[in-house]
Amino acid sequence: MRKLESFVQLLSGRFNNAPQYEAQKGEGFHSAEHVNTPCNHQSRGLPADFDGVFLLEESYYTTDGRTHASPHLFLFTEEAEGVRLTSYEVPASCPKDCLFLGDVEENDLFLIEAEALSDRPGEYPFLQEYTGISRPHQGIRELREAYLEAREMRRCAFCTNRSQMRYGQEMPRVPQKLVQEASKLVADEMKLQRVQLLGTDRTEELQHVWTQFFYEVKHGRIGVRDFEECMTDFLTETSKTYRNVLEEKENCGEIKEITDPFGEDAIDCYEQKVLAFVTGLQAQILSQFDTNGNQQKMKQAVAYIEEHYASDLNMAVVSNYLSMNYSLFSYSFKQYTGSNFVNYLRDIRMKEAKRLLAGTDMRIAEISQAVGYENEKHFMKLFKGCCGVSPSEYRRNMGFTGDES
Repeated sequence: MRKLESFVQLLSGRFNNAPQYEAQKGEGFHSAEHVNTPCNHQSRGLPADFDGVFLLEESYYTTDGRTHASPHLFLFTEEAEGVRLTSYEVPASCPKDCLFLGDVEENDLFLIEAEALSDRPGEYPFLQEYTGISRPHQGIRELREAYLEAREMRRCAFCTNRSQMRYGQEMPRVPQKLVQEASKLVADEMKLQRVQLLGTDRTEELQHVWTQFFYEVKHGRIGVRDFEECMTDFLTETSKTYRNVLEEKENCGEIKEITDPFGEDAIDCYEQKVLAFVTGLQAQILSQFDTNGNQQKMKQAVAYIEEHYASDLNMAVVSNYLSMNYSLFSYSFKQYTGSNFVNYLRDIRMKEAKRLLAGTDMRIAEISQAVGYENEKHFMKLFKGCCGVSPSEYRRNMGFTGDES
């Protein structure tokens, strides 16, 4: 008897670890019954010379008086070193006629009978979010082709914000004139512009060219392959052009997050990450061009905030006062103060509020106005979030008993 046959025979059948569970008082594991069943005879399309054994394990765990099922599919193959095990998790939401292969080139792959998918689509709710479906295929030899078709359709669904696309499905027709206009955005000149704009202070233009690019992708005027090529070229050229800036640790992490467009759940999520990356990188590049000048401007910004914190103040107001690029101001301010603008302004206002609560008889509504908050309830919520107590409780704790009505 071969090693594989002997191994599978030992694993097949029903097993219950209740005695072990009782002996060790359940430390680290639950009591469970396992039902292991070879299932090659139930697998359609296996080649005649297929030499492995598929085994379905159904585990039934009992906790708090309730039994839970957990299925797994194992493939055993015999090799020179011994028996090799490949494990495929079967999600609880998967019907039993569905085979799940997780992390296939960073994709989740579901093998479903074509008739079942056609007759009972409601049984497969996991296929409703940016899913690609291949044509019907038969046999393990066609598995790779089916996968490539499904992956192509998944990418089409992702780019055009469709919940599901089938291979061969007719796409909505896009007027040729619009396609020709959009093609300008994938030309070498525009690819270069998206990189070069990073080194300028034209933030609005930078955001516009990227927003326009994604708009055309989502409306099917820029194809999947052109989209992927543009992103690859952009990341390659950006890494070369701004290598010194990108070598900083925080930038390495950010650029990795946008390396794989199709790794996101939706193209809108990916677009937001790209926009955040390019505006943040632009600010950092500009900051390195004028470090000393920026530090002087940050001193002016801090002084301006301390003088005007009681007014309707925001980052746009202060950056305009300094005649400074918005993204560059945001980056430089955090580098200079160690805090972002919103938190810095809030902390100044809270510090003054605590002084007024402890040392005056002003009403809480008046204090709210005095430190820059028109809405008293909003002020009270922020104060409690910062100090852990309400303004009234803080005043009481500080020993002041003025009129708070």
